[in-house]
Amino acid sequence: MPDTPSFDLRTEPWIPATFISDGQEHMVSLTDALLNARDIRSIGGDMPIQTPAITRLLLSVLYGLCPGGPPLDEWRELWDEGPFGDDITDYLDQYADRWDLFDERTPFFQVADLRTEKGTYSGLEKLIFDVPNGDPFFTTRLGEGLQRISFAEAARWLVTAQAFDPSGIKSGAVGDPRVKGGKGYPIGIAWTGNLGVLICEGANLWQTLLLNFVGSGLNPHGEPLPWSDDMPAWERPQPTALATPGLDQEHPGDIRRFHGPATLMTWQSRRIRLIHDDQWVTGVIIANGDQLKPQMADSHETMTAWRESEPQEKALGQPLVYMPRTHTPNRAIWRGIATFLPSGAISGEQPAKSKPPLTVDWLNKLELRGLLPDIQVRMHAYGVTYGSNNSVIDEVVDDAMDLHLHVLASDSDDVKQCFVSAAGMADKGADICRSLASNLALAAEIPPDAWRTQATQQAYAAFDRLYRNWAAGIASPDQIDQAREQWRSIVRTTLNDLGDSLLAQAPPSAFIGRYDTAGTLQSAGKADLFFRSAVNKLTAAPPIGTKQDNPPQDNA
Repeated sequence: MPDTPSFDLRTEPWIPATFISDGQEHMVSLTDALLNARDIRSIGGDMPIQTPAITRLLLSVLYGLCPGGPPLDEWRELWDEGPFGDDITDYLDQYADRWDLFDERTPFFQVADLRTEKGTYSGLEKLIFDVPNGDPFFTTRLGEGLQRISFAEAARWLVTAQAFDPSGIKSGAVGDPRVKGGKGYPIGIAWTGNLGVLICEGANLWQTLLLNFVGSGLNPHGEPLPWSDDMPAWERPQPTALATPGLDQEHPGDIRRFHGPATLMTWQSRRIRLIHDDQWVTGVIIANGDQLKPQMADSHETMTAWRESEPQEKALGQPLVYMPRTHTPNRAIWRGIATFLPSGAISGEQPAKSKPPLTVDWLNKLELRGLLPDIQVRMHAYGVTYGSNNSVIDEVVDDAMDLHLHVLASDSDDVKQCFVSAAGMADKGADICRSLASNLALAAEIPPDAWRTQATQQAYAAFDRLYRNWAAGIASPDQIDQAREQWRSIVRTTLNDLGDSLLAQAPPSAFIGRYDTAGTLQSAGKADLFFRSAVNKLTAAPPIGTKQDNPPQDNA
């Protein structure tokens, strides 16, 4: 009988890492990723959401090494000196038996003796998210790609499954009293799937980890963070088929179960066992793990923005309940820029109604202490939208925008109002284009829907590139007045060009015009006049002495 295979995540290469030196992607081990983090530009995966899942795993190692996160006065030293060196290796070695995918007693992120009553297991489509469940023909993974995967790929999907696995009926694990009729009934999506993940990325992996390494001494709004007994999964007892006492949350809003970021970043949402033939992973058992709902986790989960939820307040009988702000597919990250700005910076919006990620509050505190370097960073949004009662993955969100760190971390009202108002001006500009298209269709007496949709899409496509470039070019809060005027000019020029293009596409009948049922002349010339007037009104500078911006409310 062959020996049980071994795949130790500490030493085996399994993380795709792009190195700064040659720009090439190489597979690295967990240890090498951390020790060489300053030489790695970024990490990737088989699918975009593997990146946040693996990043959170790496970050949880730092929380294990430095419980509670870094003290404020030590953060800059960590930034300048780089990885912890031998401390990382020594820490990982303390839990040597927890890192092997196929350890006979404590396999990484799995349960060694997990089984179903009938001894069955599922195909890899349950583990691999880019295979639509039940629709294997809608994927590039055919043949061997669905029959077997390498141990390295299985490790990536295992970490991702514990973070983003959909809800729905799971395998019924022997020993789990929640199982009925051989089935594990839905307990909700895996923890990270509840979030609109926001990661602040630097020029290398070490910078990225440090920018998101929030310390428990943050004290947002003057209140200490209530982290307690916080540790990553490998420091806790090995899970069994049973729900874990002290972790499994039976009632939403029970904040005692959150503990802190290390706990949440390695939350065991599922009980999993990889099935293998000694060389390849060929199947999987995925059963229910520890359930956890996101209500009121805003002081424990660091990597998502939050919104007040009146329905949840009524349901839980609580005066204030926060829910994560999830990302909307096909809505560019910059259109929701208000959601990841430091607390209380948007005039007209009470801080209690909306909260940015704790990472941004942490960066703001570092900025106020003069500890942040003068660099450009990338705010990266990741997320998943689920369908069919959260039992399948419908879409994956992967979007990013560049900002200077001093600008992102600034709590200046002028800075935030400028960014939010600029996004609002783009929205209004798209509406103006939509109105022009509608009026042109009315003048030509043709159905307006297709024209309106196309005009709106063209406007947002134009503003998308322009807004990102404009925002990235603001190097300091001192440049806000200049940036505000620059954006007005950009919007004015862009809208006029878009208007010219729409007029050029209008049929001759629109220029001839027609009288509507009310006896009013509808023509391309009249539509153009209304359009230019709206553009001039939108982009006009406010009178001297008046407030520069009136940012729209974010009601997402």
